[in-house]
Amino acid sequence: MASRNAANTTLGVMVTGRTLHASLLEQTGDGPRLVRTFTRQRSSRGASTPEASMGDDLDALEESGSDFNIQFGDEGGSDVDNMFIASEFGGLEGGAADLSGGSSAEVAVSFALELADILAECEDLGYARPTMAFALEASDVSAVELHLPDEKATEEKDKAVSRKTLVAALKEQHEGASDDERVAFLRLTPTDEGVPRYLAVTARAENPVTTTLTELREEKRRLPPAKLLDTEVPLYLGLGRSMVAAQQAADTEEGAADSDEPLYTLMVRVGSEDTLVLFLEDDRLKHTENLRSLTAAEPPETICSRVLLLQDEYGIGEIEHVLLASEDREDDLADAFEMFFPEAYVRGMREELPPTKNGTPSEGKAATIPATLAALRLANDEGYANAFADINFLPAELRRRQFVLPVTWHVMAMYVVLFCTVLFFVARFFTLQSSIQDYRDRVNQQQPEFVDADPNVLQARIDSLQNVHAEIVRGLDVLEDLMVGSDRWSRAMEKAAREMAVVEGLWVDSWQPSGNELQLRGSATSRDGVVTLAERLNGRIETLTFSEIREWPVYAYTLRVPLSNELPEAAVFLRERIAEQQAAEDAQPPMSSAAFDEAID
Repeated sequence: MASRNAANTTLGVMVTGRTLHASLLEQTGDGPRLVRTFTRQRSSRGASTPEASMGDDLDALEESGSDFNIQFGDEGGSDVDNMFIASEFGGLEGGAADLSGGSSAEVAVSFALELADILAECEDLGYARPTMAFALEASDVSAVELHLPDEKATEEKDKAVSRKTLVAALKEQHEGASDDERVAFLRLTPTDEGVPRYLAVTARAENPVTTTLTELREEKRRLPPAKLLDTEVPLYLGLGRSMVAAQQAADTEEGAADSDEPLYTLMVRVGSEDTLVLFLEDDRLKHTENLRSLTAAEPPETICSRVLLLQDEYGIGEIEHVLLASEDREDDLADAFEMFFPEAYVRGMREELPPTKNGTPSEGKAATIPATLAALRLANDEGYANAFADINFLPAELRRRQFVLPVTWHVMAMYVVLFCTVLFFVARFFTLQSSIQDYRDRVNQQQPEFVDADPNVLQARIDSLQNVHAEIVRGLDVLEDLMVGSDRWSRAMEKAAREMAVVEGLWVDSWQPSGNELQLRGSATSRDGVVTLAERLNGRIETLTFSEIREWPVYAYTLRVPLSNELPEAAVFLRERIAEQQAAEDAQPPMSSAAFDEAID
C-alpha cells in the first residue's frame, strides 16, 4: 500500500497502567479525520517492583503519596479531616503534593513492544512514521494550587502572570517543588475575594513515555518523531474550551444577547480505576477532582450523586453543558446525568471530537479520547485553535531526531544495489549500440533511390500515415467510452440501483441473472417499498415473506426485472456515421503514387 504524507498524520498515545490506547488522525481538506483507534494490553516487563512484592510496598506507596495529588486551599497541609469528601483520600497521609518528579529509584514500565506493534500496523495501513503525541494518566502527574494575592491587579487587567513569578510562588507555598523546567501552570478562576489562582502541574521524572523513548533510542531504532507529552486535565480542559468557543460563536451568529452570568460546564471521565471531574466557568478551569473510589463499575446514580456533592461544595451555579466519557455503560451514565441535571445539555465527549474518514462520530474507548486530543494539538486545526494550554513535558533531547549510522548488513545491501545498477547501465549501453548497428545495416540494404529521397517527402508521407492512425485511435477511444456500461446487464443494474436509491427502507442481498430477467433478492422494512420498487422497475414480485427481527417487521422479497435488448442510441449513431464515412471512401478511386507525389509537390 502506498505511504501517505507523514506530515499530515499524527498518532496520539494514551498511556495507562494496564493498557495502551492510540488514535491515528489524518489532516484532510475538511479538517482532521480519525483513521483508526488501537488498544494494546501492557505487559509487566521491566517493572522495578515485581508483582509478587506489590503488597509489601503498598504501605510505602500510601505513606509517600506519590499518586495523583490535587491540593486546594490556602494552607500547605493535607489534613484529610478538613476535606469535604474524606473518603476519597482517607488512606493517604503526608505533606503537600510533591512536584519534584518523584524518587529517582522509581522506574516506569516500558511499553516499547506495544508501541512498535501499533506503528507497524499504521505502516500496514499506509501511514508510515506519523508524528507522535503522548498523554499520561493521573498516577504519573502531580498538581497543586497556587494563590497570588499580590497579583490581583494583574488578574483584573487580564494580563498573563510571568512564569518567574509563578515559580517563585510555588517554591514559597509548597516544599519539594525543585524542578522548574518540568512544571506547567494552568490559569484558574479567581477566588470569591478576587485572588488569582493557578494550578501547577508536573509529570513524574520516571514516567512510562520517557522510559520507553529512551529505551528505543538506546536500541538505535528508527522511530517517528515524538513532539508532545501532555496530561489528562489540560487535554480535557482544551476540549471544554473548544466547545465553549463554538457555542459562543453560534450564539453570536444567531444574534443572542450577551449575558453577564457565567457559563458553567461539567466534564466527567469515568474510568476503570478512577473518575476525573472538571468544572469550567466560561473557558477557565474552576475546580478539578480525581475520585479514586469511583469507577465504571459503580452505578450511574452513585456517580451523579458524588458530582452533585462536589457542585454544592464548590458553590458552582447551574450547569449548562455536561460532557461525559466512560469505559462502560456510557449511555446509562448519560441518562442518569440528564435526570440529575435536567436543565443541562448532556452529550458524550466523542461528539466534540473529529469524525472518522467515513463521516461517522469518533469511536473507541473512553481512554482513547485523551489520545485523540493529544494528536489534535499537533494537527493545528482552526476549530481547536488557542484551546489547549501550552504544556509539553517531553524532554528536549527526546524531541530531536536521532541520527542512526547505517551499519552491518545495510552497507552490504547498498553495495549490492550499486553493483547491480552499474551492471544494468553497462548492459544497456551495449544493447543500444547493437540496436544502432542493426538500424545502420537495414538502411544500407535499402535501394539507393529511397536512401537518397527528399527527407521532406518522406516526412510528409509519414505524417499522413500518422494522421490516419490518430483518427482510427480516436474513433476507437470514443467507441470504447460509449460502450462502457451500455450492455443490457449493466444498464439493468444501473437502473435498479438508481430506483432503489429513491425508495427508502429496502436493500438487496444478491443479484442473479435468470434468462432475460434480472433476479433481485433482498429485504425491506415495509411492504409498500417493495411494491413501489416493482412498479418503478416494471418488474414483478415473485415472493414476499414477512418476519419480525427484534420486534421490527422485515419483508424478504424476490423481484424479477426484465432486461432490455435494445442497442444504445450512442452506439447506433456512431455505427451510422462510420457506415457513411466508409461508403464515401469506397466511392472515391484510390490515389496513385504519382498523384500523391504531385499533391505533395
